[in-house]
Amino acid sequence: NLVYRLAIVGSLPSNVFEAASGELYRFFPHVLIALFGFFIVLYANGAVIYSILAAFLIGHSYAGLAFLAHDVAHGSVLRNRPLRYVIEFMLWFPLLMPPTLWRVLHNRTHHRFFNTPRDCDRVFLVSDANLSAKSTYMKLFSPLKGSFGVWNPLWLLHFPTYVIRNVLALGCCVRPSILASVPEVSRIERIFILGELL
Repeated sequence: NLVYRLAIVGSLPSNVFEAASGELYRFFPHVLIALFGFFIVLYANGAVIYSILAAFLIGHSYAGLAFLAHDVAHGSVLRNRPLRYVIEFMLWFPLLMPPTLWRVLHNRTHHRFFNTPRDCDRVFLVSDANLSAKSTYMKLFSPLKGSFGVWNPLWLLHFPTYVIRNVLALGCCVRPSILASVPEVSRIERIFILGELL
């Protein structure tokens, strides 16, 4: 694996791996759009249609912030670790995702063990314990194959339930039966996860 990685890296231009700090500009439009949406809701005077449209604007901007947080967490936007942590915290804040939790789940576990039994974000396997609870969860809260599909509004709660189930498992040592696998975390990481959530 390392041999292939070194061969590929050696054949690419050196600037390919430079931090793309200019990507941080995406933060400002999303925050402004979300604030504009909140302003609409606040002053809609009970006009439901305006509040619904504003909610879509806010949700779109929150999703945009999450994609930017993903890139920042991978180190492709900033190299400075302390600054990166602060930016991650600000970007994940609207979605109540602790940055340490995201790094453990996504960077350290999902990418390292992609689509293996140790991947916490993999699709559930037939061999998984308590598969019926997991199947019901996926049917309700996922737009993937085997679910009720994209017309089921509950799949919009997929990310909040993702955060809740993983905070319970990694932050509180309570393992919900709807987890594919639970990554190892240190006591310090657990404290950080709970502290960031608070």
